[in-house]
Amino acid sequence: MSEQTTSAKRQTLVVAGLICVLTLVSFLLFYYGRQHKVIIDNRSVETADGQSYRSLAGALVAVNHDSLSRDEVSATAVPPAQRPVISFKFWPSPDQSTAKAVEMMPRERIQVKVVGPKFNLKAEAFDNMGDSLGVMDVDVKVGARRDAMVRLVKIHKNLPGYLEEFPNDTINRQPTDEEQPPTGDEMAIPSMGDM
Repeated sequence: MSEQTTSAKRQTLVVAGLICVLTLVSFLLFYYGRQHKVIIDNRSVETADGQSYRSLAGALVAVNHDSLSRDEVSATAVPPAQRPVISFKFWPSPDQSTAKAVEMMPRERIQVKVVGPKFNLKAEAFDNMGDSLGVMDVDVKVGARRDAMVRLVKIHKNLPGYLEEFPNDTINRQPTDEEQPPTGDEMAIPSMGDM
């Protein structure tokens, strides 16, 4: 075997190895840096066996935050006035709209944006008198799907399948008998950044 043939084979192996490494790095950046739209839903649920569960009377929800305080802002959150106009960070920063806990009422949905294949959801459920029914702390694994919906009632009642597909009929769905039909501005899904 000549030296030239050995050199060509070595060069081919190096190029093939680099292509494999770049493909792996690209996949990891895509998987861990992907942004997902997630709807957090506090509407009533009917299970496959016909059991019906009413929406929570109230909930305080925080996404990727270590506290359920309405006033406390996460230490990692940067106020809008202090955010740089041009950023040279190549890794996406966490969505700043989830810096505070948000109060949810019955039959309400909010939309958040999260980065990465999983996020932490903390929620405190309340009854009609305002008494706490307990705190839920769940690591939600979105995985490779683009968008998803999390059902608070299923988490609170320990039902399987609290992570569902993103609803296509978000605005045009028919209300259940316990819900009033939406009017005007209630049809839009608010974002945590709007609150």
